[in-house]
Amino acid sequence: MVRNVVRALDLAADALAEGRPVPAEAVALMAKPMMPAWAYTVLCNWGWKRRARQYGVERHLSERPYPL
Repeated sequence: MVRNVVRALDLAADALAEGRPVPAEAVALMAKPMMPAWAYTVLCNWGWKRRARQYGVERHLSERPYPL
């Protein structure tokens, strides 16, 4: 999951050790998301529902405190 981050840090460390600026490739690799947006959404929704179930409030997740 973090292979792009590790590779970017390796490139940056090598360049900085030689006195060069951080290469654009390292910046581009670091800018890539660690996981796709859909996977992040699925995992976060799962965690949110799991925590609500743990506290016994899962049935309240769809309630709205203020009418639209």
